[in-house]
Amino acid sequence: MQIPELNYFTQVISHRATIGKVKTEIFYHTQDSQYRSSKARYYNQPDAWLGPGYYFWKHIEFAEAWGREAKGRGYKIFETDIDISNCLDTVYNREHSDFWEHSLARAEQEIEKHARKMGRTDYISIAEIYRYFSHQKVLSGMTGILFHDSPTGEKHSRIRIPAGTGSKPFPWKKRVQLCVFYESYDLIVLPLRQVRVAGNNF
Repeated sequence: MQIPELNYFTQVISHRATIGKVKTEIFYHTQDSQYRSSKARYYNQPDAWLGPGYYFWKHIEFAEAWGREAKGRGYKIFETDIDISNCLDTVYNREHSDFWEHSLARAEQEIEKHARKMGRTDYISIAEIYRYFSHQKVLSGMTGILFHDSPTGEKHSRIRIPAGTGSKPFPWKKRVQLCVFYESYDLIVLPLRQVRVAGNNF
């Protein structure tokens, strides 16, 4: 498959005039029960699926679900206002979504080509993708990434789809996350406000 050069898509979407068109929305940040800072925690582990950055949830129910699943006995939910006008919006913007898909396809193609030359046969890690993005300045001028997947499990939807002799949940609500890049945080994110505490340690 022929993949268009990334700079074509960059010209299409990355620097459209957004000056003066601030788009601020509320997002949620989940942390453990001992967290005291008014700034979100920076995440830079190998499994950071949108790359290194500060992670937020669009909907509070998914922030709470993450607290239950990842934070154990106690967690806190914070909210904040974030200007997403210069974020790559792969969730609601068709042009941004196309740019994202072609960027990933190009990165995969180039990394695989190099890997074959080096005799590698293992998988491509997500960290390699973002190193490629950084080197190629794919996300230059953008302050973060909005992305989503479709959650599974009854706790996320009471609407059912027939499946065999039973049924399965219909995941109608997008599980949206925002990753704010390190250098953009102080420019677009307001101080965190604690809105919920859960657990047995209070």
